[in-house]
Amino acid sequence: MYSFWSEGGVFSFSMYNKLNTPLYIDWKKSSFVLNNDKLNYWSDEIVTKSSSLGRKGYSYLNNSLLSVESGFSSSVKPEQITFIAPKSIIYKIQFKMQPKADPKLSGEVLSYKTKANYNKKVTTKIVYKEFTENNTPLFFRNFMTF
Repeated sequence: MYSFWSEGGVFSFSMYNKLNTPLYIDWKKSSFVLNNDKLNYWSDEIVTKSSSLGRKGYSYLNNSLLSVESGFSSSVKPEQITFIAPKSIIYKIQFKMQPKADPKLSGEVLSYKTKANYNKKVTTKIVYKEFTENNTPLFFRNFMTF
């Protein structure tokens, strides 16, 4: 099942293994193709994420400048082969369908009353544009190796 509901059209999908035997996905031999651009699900890299927080202040007790710093770092090597147990589901979120603003995708702005603001004098503005198979500026293919 595919989903594109996040900002920028984040491409996500889920796979349900309805078999009574396990499935294995080889991400190195799988790819996402967006408008003829092949994007790899897997690369032989370690992904490191880090963050730090620094704060300076003044201590009136001993008339000195204080500095407090803290940090966090984590490294992950993505798995090349994913195991899907029988009768279980996996989720994958990785690529954006619209990585930058595209004038071909700008649409008509509509005012809409949602359930959240139905009793108020507030409307929600949404952008609406309908595409057909003949005029779509986006197309994708998803190749999976099991």
